[in-house]
Amino acid sequence: MKNKFFIALLAGAVGSIALLASGCANEGGYDLSWTVGGQPAQKTRACAVNALDIVRVQVVRGEKPGACVGEVVDESDYSCTDGRGEASPIEGGRYTICAEGLSPAQVRLTGVVAAAQIEIRRNETAVADVDLPAVPPCDNGLDDDDDGRVDEHTDGGPDGEDTRCLDLSDAGD
Repeated sequence: MKNKFFIALLAGAVGSIALLASGCANEGGYDLSWTVGGQPAQKTRACAVNALDIVRVQVVRGEKPGACVGEVVDESDYSCTDGRGEASPIEGGRYTICAEGLSPAQVRLTGVVAAAQIEIRRNETAVADVDLPAVPPCDNGLDDDDDGRVDEHTDGGPDGEDTRCLDLSDAGD
């Protein structure tokens, strides 16, 4: 009698665990890879040349091509040279995954955020690739003309196009 009771109790416990496992939330994850200006971020100088240190990735609920506005359900920072980042668990659904390159001071160096649309399904990993824009010379916080001073763009053309660099230390001269 005790054995039948114990077996019934054990079977009930196993059934409850299986029911809980099957009733888990509809969750999955993402695996995002990035390039910088079309160049692989891993094992190249693409991040250093563009003064990118961090890639901030936000997952925004909904699928609005190119739109990185809305409810942020996940935000993670990765080293630019990793060339990829992943996260889970995220509730299943359609999302816009947004990536921006940041300087070591966590300043966004371009006005453009790379975006891709993903669909996360239960127990699956959505895969996406984005190309972070290259940071124009003189906007990257580096000494692009090798004179030992950090440079910035100046408006040298009649149409407002940046045509030359100015050393920040010379800006008041």
